[in-house]
Amino acid sequence: MAGIRLISTSIVQAANPKNQPPNIDLTPWDLQFLLSDYIRRGALFHIPQLSQDQESETLLVHYVKSSLSKCLDHFPHLTGRLAAVEHDDNTTSFFFDCNNGGVCSFTPSLMR
Repeated sequence: MAGIRLISTSIVQAANPKNQPPNIDLTPWDLQFLLSDYIRRGALFHIPQLSQDQESETLLVHYVKSSLSKCLDHFPHLTGRLAAVEHDDNTTSFFFDCNNGGVCSFTPSLMR
């Protein structure tokens, strides 16, 4: 059986966060999903034929991180954090703080 080797772990942020809104308020429809389990997914890519050296792996990881970073420019809520504000009338508002905190864990691995 092939082994899995961890290449790195990092946080990926949006490439150009200047156009992001400061906050995205959640609607009552959105709030019903706060109680459900979150979806944890990964993406598997066929690795192209590269040389076995460390430099080619680093280059491939750089390309994937760069593509993800550019993609996150269009989805600012994915790089933000869920926040809550308690109001004086004992109500609570939830929103995404679009602070470009980054995708929590980008962990490329290699299976041979």
